[in-house]
Amino acid sequence: MEREIRLWNKPVRFLMASVMMLMLGAVPSIAAGSELLMNEDPLEITEFSATVDEGLTNAESFEVTVTFNRPVFNFEFSDINITGDADVSYSGTDFIDGESSYTFTVTHNGDGTLDFLIPENVAEDADENENINSEELSFVLDRTPPSVVTDGIEFLDVNLAPLSDATNQYEFELHIEFDEDIEESSFDSGSLNIFPSDIFSAVRVLNDNIMVLELEVPPEDRDDLIDYTIDINSGIINDPAGNSFDGSETASITYDNTPFTVTFSSDEENFTNESSFDVTINFNKPATDFVANDIDVSNATLSNFTSNIDDDEFTVTVTPDSEGEVTLDLAANATTDAAGNGNEAATPFSITFDETRPEITFRAVEDGAV
Repeated sequence: MEREIRLWNKPVRFLMASVMMLMLGAVPSIAAGSELLMNEDPLEITEFSATVDEGLTNAESFEVTVTFNRPVFNFEFSDINITGDADVSYSGTDFIDGESSYTFTVTHNGDGTLDFLIPENVAEDADENENINSEELSFVLDRTPPSVVTDGIEFLDVNLAPLSDATNQYEFELHIEFDEDIEESSFDSGSLNIFPSDIFSAVRVLNDNIMVLELEVPPEDRDDLIDYTIDINSGIINDPAGNSFDGSETASITYDNTPFTVTFSSDEENFTNESSFDVTINFNKPATDFVANDIDVSNATLSNFTSNIDDDEFTVTVTPDSEGEVTLDLAANATTDAAGNGNEAATPFSITFDETRPEITFRAVEDGAV
């Protein structure tokens, strides 16, 4: 029967008789009765793993464990090949000879890639067998939350044309562009606060980093004017690493399908002998692109076209060309409001210009004549 013991960190196998001699206090002679047997099995790394999954992680810190199939010597933390651009720090790196398992801690200080590899021949067992290399352990460290890019919130119509702050289309979309990919599974109605809430339709992801909110005004509200506000909730929308959006973003738009009306007025009414006079054009909402040439004018010349700060009141000076009727008119759809509604046709403004002085005629009347 054989028994293995170690002398000077070397395995030595003795016959049972030699063991008995040791028990009696005698030291056997290796040359006389024992057989020196060296372990020549490969020194393998049986575990090279971390407390987080390989690949993308937002862990603040994690542990890496290296396990050999038997105790090793002369293995140091500096023997591990570490590459990548992540900013990290390490602890637990004082490795002790004669152990078979080693664990160190990685602490995240900055995003980037991080790869570990244990090359061959950097550790040895008691028989001076050197290790076989490990598989590579790779991570992408990301603790940066997603954010909305500058000018990344935009309303679009169903043809993906940009909308202004108002629209008369009852179907449109809100696009929210983030600075990195986001998880579609984290998008739902809970990701947003929508007021009034009955406009919500559906949500989807475009190009991995654009949240698309499909909106539809309910039929009963399609002849109304409604201000919609959409807030993006923090702590719900995630990137693939699990970091949550923690910002504050709000989008707003006005749905307006109400009539866009216009009226003419002037201090001069019906008849005038003024060589020029002012006419005011009032809209019930701001006109976005109204100019003097939109006015149909007859028997007069227009000048001094001005508007107030809200673009819902305009003034023009009218100079008649000749005596007679002067008219100003505005056809339907000559201009639009902010939502794109064309104006309704105006009631024409009409005035008679007369600068002829009345003449007095005297005639003689005989006494008694009628």
